Amino acid sequence: MENYSQSTEQGIILSFFESIGMKEGNFLDIGANDSITLSNTWALRLLGWGGIYVEPNTKAFASTFAKLGNENPKFWCFNVAIDNYNGKAIFHESGTHLGNGDTGLLST
Repeated sequence: MENYSQSTEQGIILSFFESIGMKEGNFLDIGANDSITLSNTWALRLLGWGGIYVEPNTKAFASTFAKLGNENPKFWCFNVAIDNYNGKAIFHESGTHLGNGDTGLLST
């Protein structure tokens, strides 16, 4: 399987679940970006897992939502940020990082 994570995270995650005999489940991806680029959960999705994607960047979220949508009951996509306070905040979008059409990989 192709590696989608930034480094060896995908292999570690897949090996862990294989070692405990878990072939399917659900994941929570905070900061999902476009759901594929540098993803630690895309390989799980390809193996049939369901999941929740949370991405505050509107451009990256639009890409995620276009790929997954909310019509599939195994996936939920939320365009929000996670913080320890309730309210609005300024979101600084980084633009491209890898130079391949990605957006917001380093946003804050």
